[in-house]
Amino acid sequence: MSARDADLQRAMDRAAAELARRLDPWAAGMQDPAAFAAAYLEWCAEQGLRLIPRPAPIQHATPGAPPSVEWRRAAAEIRGEDAP
Repeated sequence: MSARDADLQRAMDRAAAELARRLDPWAAGMQDPAAFAAAYLEWCAEQGLRLIPRPAPIQHATPGAPPSVEWRRAAAEIRGEDAP
């Protein structure tokens, strides 16, 4: 176990304790789920959590398909030609 693993474990323990603390009133019906989720994510951000958005899935053209109009336009701009 490295020092980074220990730091990560402490951070996860703090997050779990905070989540448990925040779940108590929600479980009793005193807090709506949307407000709970927003407050918890704000707390996570204060602790340094930075969510990275998932990249868009790669879209592949079918083999042998001609280049799209957007691709041809971008290529023409790079070459300094008039766009088709």
